Amino acid sequence: MGEKEILEISSDRAIMLAESRVRCILDNAKCIIKCSIVAYLTSLSKCRSFSSFMWGYVNYKPVINKYRYPRNVPLRTPKAEAISKDLLKHGFQVVGPVIVYSFMQAAGLTINWFGSFGVTRFSYLIISGDVASDFVVVFEAET
Repeated sequence: MGEKEILEISSDRAIMLAESRVRCILDNAKCIIKCSIVAYLTSLSKCRSFSSFMWGYVNYKPVINKYRYPRNVPLRTPKAEAISKDLLKHGFQVVGPVIVYSFMQAAGLTINWFGSFGVTRFSYLIISGDVASDFVVVFEAET
């Protein structure tokens, strides 16, 4: 992506992104691609695919949190702070713990339950040990 495209995106009023944010998005995408290429070329590398990098922090299973009210959900967690620091070491930009925790929620690494919503089905899945493969079905069935 050249300067012309960057300026075009940053001047688009529908998107409303500052030029610096557009450059950060592009730099972060380059970091993801770089990690993926390195992981593909050598299995001995510390850098893995971005997916396995993120899921590795939660032991490849979604973290299930139960909160009584949405206001009890934290903006950041110690795990999000650790991931944020590690991403910054790998060259990512604008990845603070609040952004990382929001990403963890959107990507399904962290699932927040409120009140008694879905507890019966959720309890069955915990007992059967099939949470990671079945949690999407829970949301479809319960909503």
